[in-house]
Amino acid sequence: PADYTYGTFLVILSSLLCGFPAGALNCIKYQKNYNNNEWLTYIMPYCNISSPGFVINYIYYNYLSEHFNIFCYLLCVYLPTILLIIYEYVRNRTAAKCIRDSKRYIQSAEYMDFFTILNNSIDKMLTSVLKLGGYIIIFSCLCAYIQYFSHMLSMPYINWIACGFMEITNGIYFVSAIKSPLVKIMLIAAINAFGGLSTLMQTYSVIKDNVGVCIDIKKYIFQKIKLTICTILVTYLIIAISSK
Repeated sequence: PADYTYGTFLVILSSLLCGFPAGALNCIKYQKNYNNNEWLTYIMPYCNISSPGFVINYIYYNYLSEHFNIFCYLLCVYLPTILLIIYEYVRNRTAAKCIRDSKRYIQSAEYMDFFTILNNSIDKMLTSVLKLGGYIIIFSCLCAYIQYFSHMLSMPYINWIACGFMEITNGIYFVSAIKSPLVKIMLIAAINAFGGLSTLMQTYSVIKDNVGVCIDIKKYIFQKIKLTICTILVTYLIIAISSK
């Protein structure tokens, strides 16, 4: 859109609705088209979160429907993201100096005919799908090994933490075995907010293949940790308020 503010709103909204890794890809593409606005780099990890379809159909109805109201859980997932996006917006506007490392990735536009664009799109799509599937398989296998060794050592909490750190679906599945509803809800919300290393690698690969940008992994993880901490706090407050 011609209006930058309206366009930014649409990018954030579409990113939250599409889920990962499309959320991160939307932010990076839009950033490159508008003078490399650094604010979009900061909020990209927040926008790269599970889609409402995944949150409702997989997480909520499979593991949390007996313990929590669906609207309250959606608040637990998306309210921290909205709060941190607003925080980054205020911080970016008031900061005297912003880091602009990603400027070197700006590429000049070049003309391509329709068939070249179509061919490149199909090639990138197939490559991305294969890579996404490969990362899911690799990290699922790692989670299976972690589960095996945690049972041998009789330390199930290692399984919960390590698998949640590795891969979101396996991590949520193992954490769902926790009997305490409060702990279960908070840990599932935290795992979903962080996304796991599998999501990080998928995001890194898709953005590099489609945009030619290498995201800052340390910055991404740091922003995800902030989102995870904020999600835990917001979830605890919502549970405390809704239980009264």
